[in-house]
Amino acid sequence: MIYDSIFISFLLRLFNIAKQSKLFAAAHMLSTAFSECFAARAFRRFTESPRIEERYAHTSVFYGVINGVWGGIISLLRFVMRPFLGAAQGSTLVRLAKTSAVFNFENILFGFILIIFIIPHGYWNNMYALAGTLVVAGLYALSLARGKKLGQNARGLWLSMLMFAVAVVLAVFVSDRAGDSLRVSVFFITSFLLCAAVYGTLTDLKKFHKLTFFLFLTVIITSLIGIVQNIVGVLPDASLTDLSLNSDMPGRVYSTLDNPNNFAEFLVLFLPFCGAFVLNLKNKYKKTMGIALLILPVLALMYTYSRSGFLAFAASAVVFFVMYKPKAFPILVLGAILMVPFLPESVMSRIMTIGNLRDSSSAYRIDIWTAVLLMMKNIWVTGTGLGPEAFKSIYPVYAEGLAAVAPHSHMLFMEVFVEMGILGIVTFFWLVINLVKGSVSAASQKLSDDVRIYGCAAAASAFGIMVLGFAEYIWFYPRVMFAFFIAVGMGMAAVKLAGRNTEG
Repeated sequence: MIYDSIFISFLLRLFNIAKQSKLFAAAHMLSTAFSECFAARAFRRFTESPRIEERYAHTSVFYGVINGVWGGIISLLRFVMRPFLGAAQGSTLVRLAKTSAVFNFENILFGFILIIFIIPHGYWNNMYALAGTLVVAGLYALSLARGKKLGQNARGLWLSMLMFAVAVVLAVFVSDRAGDSLRVSVFFITSFLLCAAVYGTLTDLKKFHKLTFFLFLTVIITSLIGIVQNIVGVLPDASLTDLSLNSDMPGRVYSTLDNPNNFAEFLVLFLPFCGAFVLNLKNKYKKTMGIALLILPVLALMYTYSRSGFLAFAASAVVFFVMYKPKAFPILVLGAILMVPFLPESVMSRIMTIGNLRDSSSAYRIDIWTAVLLMMKNIWVTGTGLGPEAFKSIYPVYAEGLAAVAPHSHMLFMEVFVEMGILGIVTFFWLVINLVKGSVSAASQKLSDDVRIYGCAAAASAFGIMVLGFAEYIWFYPRVMFAFFIAVGMGMAAVKLAGRNTEG
């Protein structure tokens, strides 16, 4: 038995000794401070206050029109399908569709999400995502037409998400590089459809468990590929790392996602949901195995040498533990401190360069941000328009030196502002704030652990998104954009599920 092993006994003894230390007492004090901060009345009032669209949705003309259009589409599909379904009733194909797990809509959606991320970059084309998403959207609509209990009411869609979609559309029209803006808008359409499909499908705990299982598989497969890359060896790339300050650092792994930063962002977005999946396992042996397997993506993240990934992962881990088990937070802090001596020297060297302006990539970002701030003084109302070509048509006028060739601002929030103008940044912040406050509220309510833990995962992923957003433009690689909006859809669904359980 794993719990009776000498190794586990040793760890328990080490923990009992550590509990008596001043270090543990300091960590406990920090945990108490976090808990008191979370329990503060103003913060709780903020997280528990209803979203504007919750008060607005049931009576507004805006939502009434959207719901009418959506209902009309479903009614039309039902009318068109009725003769075909009647004729096919009892056929082998229909029986197979009803009984086979392969033809189950949620399995198709979740399997498609897995496929999006495990295909190696060299074999990937973003049009695969659009084609697959359109098929999924069609199947979703057909499932609704057949009476499936998925999200049928458009009033459930968050107003902040709808208004951000409007900002994206307007950014296409204001662009003077219409072709590239249309190309980028296809990625947003794919992302919004995936977000809506995930949000509409996750109507109960069983479906949440199933999706997080598929995400767990996805993260483990891609992490194994990254670890194999580290074992085989990846050539250091001067375009990704300042080799003069990181001379002892090996090449950075990227798994299936082309770039180590992309891979790190993908892991940070989905690791909290993988943790939720493992902690929701009822069998203690499966749970132990799941916890052991989670070491793989943590190792893979370490081998990306992504500083923003390290910071975002630390932030999401802190939020997850503070939300889920505040009393376990000192153990997290102590474990992290005890692990420091075991980290490879190259990883420690990389961590020590955080904030070092002698690092060329850090200095490069400062130069870019300075130039973008100058540019935004003149285009803050409408933005440049969607996509890198619209950005590059204006940006070089304000930039100097090597920073003049930057394809984007290297910051998610700044890039949204500079491309989509004031409407884009306001609606995007509105969406992120709603996601944070909703998921924190879901995590803090007195619900069953199965429900609450998904709120914890959503909150952790949302905070990870915020840290990443202030350090990287994570949407430059479309597959990370897809991951972002899948995580948003899961967060929205977790808030919806928590609200339903509270009301019930």
